[in-house]
Amino acid sequence: MNLGLNIKFARIKQKIRQGELADKIGITKCSLSRIEACKQSPSMATLEKIAAGLNTTVSELTKESEA
Repeated sequence: MNLGLNIKFARIKQKIRQGELADKIGITKCSLSRIEACKQSPSMATLEKIAAGLNTTVSELTKESEA
């Protein structure tokens, strides 16, 4: 599972900039960048905010890629 990349791809697919999503969910752009780069793990509360901000579910963001 690559949570960071799943978040990044979901965000890019919706054409949302990092700063926009970070502002929307109440975290810093730096924190979101570190999460997407897999340098920081989000808390469950933050992951739920990210999922809501991307209009998706935590399970969608955490699922394994089918490659």
